[in-house]
Amino acid sequence: MSIPQSQRDLRIDLVRGIALLILVTDHLPGNPLRSLMPVSWGLADMAEAFVLLSGVVVGFGIRKRRTFQACTTHRLRRAVTLFVAYFLTAILLIAMVRYFQIGVVAQTLPAHFLAGSWYELMVKLFAINGRVSNLCILLLYFWLAIGLICLPDRIWKYPRVIFLSSFLLYLGSQLTPSISLPQQFQVATYFNPFAWQFLFVSGAIYANASEQWKQNKINRTVLFPLALLVNGVLLLIIGLEVALPEFLIKKTNLGPLRYLHAVSAALIFKEILPKQLSMKWQRLLSPFFRCSEQSLWVYCGGSLLVVWLSQFMWQAESLSKVVFLNSLAWTGCFCIAWLVTSLKHFMSMKRKRTI
Repeated sequence: MSIPQSQRDLRIDLVRGIALLILVTDHLPGNPLRSLMPVSWGLADMAEAFVLLSGVVVGFGIRKRRTFQACTTHRLRRAVTLFVAYFLTAILLIAMVRYFQIGVVAQTLPAHFLAGSWYELMVKLFAINGRVSNLCILLLYFWLAIGLICLPDRIWKYPRVIFLSSFLLYLGSQLTPSISLPQQFQVATYFNPFAWQFLFVSGAIYANASEQWKQNKINRTVLFPLALLVNGVLLLIIGLEVALPEFLIKKTNLGPLRYLHAVSAALIFKEILPKQLSMKWQRLLSPFFRCSEQSLWVYCGGSLLVVWLSQFMWQAESLSKVVFLNSLAWTGCFCIAWLVTSLKHFMSMKRKRTI
């Protein structure tokens, strides 16, 4: 359930929408423009940004009792929705490649998915046994939603306890790599949920905290320069190609430097972006806001769009064609978000008339 526009932090929606669109670009096989994206020149990329900001959105929802109500039934419904979205999108992706030969050159799916019978394939997907690479974030978010079900509403009144518990679980996943999901789920998920939950929980706790607590506990005059320093040092290390231990930067396990990079970058953008936007800018940036609000639909639809566009990307011989295909991917995501928003508005109006 989305928060009414008047109650949303537009900075979060803007960055989250852009992060989602860049994820679509990153997933487009053979895309030369991928080298210009954060995935190629940074430690943390849009996956970290999207998970952190999704945690922030959930945190606001817990505080306002709108996005994720303090109700196990609602959280379970959300988890089921994510699983169904994963299952159906994966089936459509495989059908596009297997039967319609769309995107087959791009090898967007594991070969073992294309070889077995449909029955075996559907059992594997339903049991979350086998990874569809384009849907990794969706499956990670499914496990995070399952984790939310286990957290009663009262616990959110003790943010220090949640943060410490989340950190200890993260630390355990770093020191003991065997702390993960069973092998069947681990292979399918790619990201280790026991590590990535720390990024998600950090965002949720920050958003759930009261403004008074933030003013008393967070010294912005120190935090912002510190975030700039951390980001600058990390980017300098990357630019100089300093060899770093794998566990510090490992993506599947959310290496500590990745966590620092994501959080410090989020703090910088929070301070740089204006808190209030004029109506003119809100209208201009509304496609990004819609993508953020309809993130599940955009992610699933964008994944299908990527498989279709991949067959043309490999044949793109000029920069203009590459830019056109990337623009087409983003435009498709904008259209998906607009259609879903319009449909929801229509259904809401129809329901009111019925009442």
